[in-house]
Amino acid sequence: MTGMKQENWIRNTNPIRDWLNNQEETMKTITIANTIQLGDSAENDEMRSVYWTAIRNMGKGCDTFPQSTIGKPSTLPQGVQDAVRSVKNRLVRAFVEVGEADLILATIFPHGRTGGSYEDIEAFAEAMADKAESALVSAYKAKPEQRWNGEMVDDLPTMTPPPVKAKKAEVSEVSEEE
Repeated sequence: MTGMKQENWIRNTNPIRDWLNNQEETMKTITIANTIQLGDSAENDEMRSVYWTAIRNMGKGCDTFPQSTIGKPSTLPQGVQDAVRSVKNRLVRAFVEVGEADLILATIFPHGRTGGSYEDIEAFAEAMADKAESALVSAYKAKPEQRWNGEMVDDLPTMTPPPVKAKKAEVSEVSEEE
């Protein structure tokens, strides 16, 4: 039997740790948290695999339980992934708790190509958090100059805003002068 390497354990359990921080304490969440602690101190890869299977099985009954990522793992360093996920989760909570959900849903709509409206405030919050996630990843990967180094100060990302793009009229005037 092959087991779960420590690096994979950390990558797989970090989203669940974040999820647990936002959940009401129940027998199930306490058991999942304790199982993560057991896996953290597991003496070998095989035992981590056993604990991971138990965690996944316990999480099946929870609507918002994080899904395992399938496919190629992210190329971002684990610390950056953790920071992005933390910001995204906090933004979802912030948008859901902002109040005036009916006003927001009646006046703010998805991108023009998507059309329609948000199903509920949670869908709106998730869409806004997805935008932030995309902005953080883009800023981290930005070329030629990285606009975010993955660091957080006082629980806030230290991201530089993107440069202001020149308006089309300004661009055409510059090209006419050349």
